[in-house]
Amino acid sequence: MVEKIQELLNILTDYIIFIYPGFLSFYIFKYIEGKKVEETSLLVIKSIVLSYIYLIVLSCFIHFDIKDPNSISKIGHIIIFIASIGLPVLLYTVVEAKWFIKLQKKFKITTRRISNPIQLALWNDKNLLACVYMDDYGIMYEGQIRNYVRDTDRLNYLMLSNYKISRINKTSEEYSKYDQTYPVEKSAEDKKIRHNEWVILYFDKISRIEILYNQDH
Repeated sequence: MVEKIQELLNILTDYIIFIYPGFLSFYIFKYIEGKKVEETSLLVIKSIVLSYIYLIVLSCFIHFDIKDPNSISKIGHIIIFIASIGLPVLLYTVVEAKWFIKLQKKFKITTRRISNPIQLALWNDKNLLACVYMDDYGIMYEGQIRNYVRDTDRLNYLMLSNYKISRINKTSEEYSKYDQTYPVEKSAEDKKIRHNEWVILYFDKISRIEILYNQDH
């Protein structure tokens, strides 16, 4: 039994090079995007494919037998490790660059990497003014969008600062707890104070969001 375990460990040690570079790249890219890595069998397959591509490219510069992981030198391992971290960062920087977006438009490529409507609406703009409606509670929050999380298997929320609450449905049963709009007045001094007050709104309670951009889109 011990010999079998030792043999399995030796196999994993030898062939981990075919998995970890790709997995590390996917994890870092998702981390930069602020998204959770879905740990499924498909991710393992993708990691193996990407790791194998790394090895093929590396073999063009450093001679080794790609079928024999032990033939890879320490320098080769270091290069793969650096590439698995640096390439996803470089890729994210490129796809988020304005010149890349302009290049896509020039070639009439309408495909968007962003599938999240919130992320798409807030792309390239910060601290936008938004009206967040919560029809079930008969209220509307108006404030600046400071942060948000909208992803699968995570707590989804929207954070506003410099906000105020307005009544939108006087017949709502939940509205009875709000006896006035908050804040009642927003003077120049009051705005500065309210800017330090943030509110967290959960997406499952939000009916719709209206966004005011700083410039034409």
